[in-house]
Amino acid sequence: MAINRKKFFDGIKSGPFSGALKASTVKGVTTVLDAWEASGLTDERWLAYMLATVLAECGANMLPVREGFKKTDAQARAYVKKRGYKYAKVVDGQVYYGRGLVQLTWQANYKAMGTILGIDLAGKPDLALDPVTASNIMFEGMTRGTFTSKKLSNYFNKTKTDWKNARRIINKLDRADEIATYAKQFHSDIVIAS
Repeated sequence: MAINRKKFFDGIKSGPFSGALKASTVKGVTTVLDAWEASGLTDERWLAYMLATVLAECGANMLPVREGFKKTDAQARAYVKKRGYKYAKVVDGQVYYGRGLVQLTWQANYKAMGTILGIDLAGKPDLALDPVTASNIMFEGMTRGTFTSKKLSNYFNKTKTDWKNARRIINKLDRADEIATYAKQFHSDIVIAS
């Protein structure tokens, strides 16, 4: 489903963003929109919820990040170790902290997603920082339910629209109300631009 990009970007300037969009924001959103149009998916609520998730997980730049918004692998490793996360340990020379648009964690999840995408994500976890790869990870994980066993169709279907509980696709209900608000704003802008 094609989206009128000009109308969409004009719309998001007033919500969920406020004012002029940064070049990074346009780049990040464009990558997600490109993946959406290539996917053949049609439920605009799904796209809205994915964009809202990116905004919550990565901030207004809308580009993939390392956990804690750290700039380097060493900084991210130190961050997760200091916080005592179980996935902070070194495995095969890597630390499988959160990377990407949805903060993929744990070696098993990197392996599983790498298998789905046909890339060595476990051997090269920083591939999750590439915008196209990160979009593919998000689309596969959120539509298949590979992150938590919950998927977009559980919350958005012919009989249900559940903006709040859709957070369970990625995590428990942390920031669920905030993300629901973003998703509703994105959805309004998508509808206008479709």
